[in-house]
Amino acid sequence: EERELTRKVLHVLDWVPARILMLAFAVTGNFSQTAGVLGDSLADLDSSAREQLIAGADAAMGFPPPMTETDAPAQRVSELQGLLQRSAGAWIAVIAVLTILA
Repeated sequence: EERELTRKVLHVLDWVPARILMLAFAVTGNFSQTAGVLGDSLADLDSSAREQLIAGADAAMGFPPPMTETDAPAQRVSELQGLLQRSAGAWIAVIAVLTILA
């Protein structure tokens, strides 16, 4: 019973950062496609953060879903690396602006 409660709490704690990262994917990638996936994921409390992030990354890169662990050719890996770098840059900019305003 405690394990199940712990699993549910961890799932909820994973939910927020995954959606924030998907928002960064939308801003730095294909916005219209990712916004649709993000909108769907906001109501979906059952899917894991991993599943949602894969769907969000695929949408941001413009790849058709779903990308599986065995379906990661070099092009997707390279595109994902670029997406993560752009997302990190966007968050650094947001943090810099918040620091200046504070």
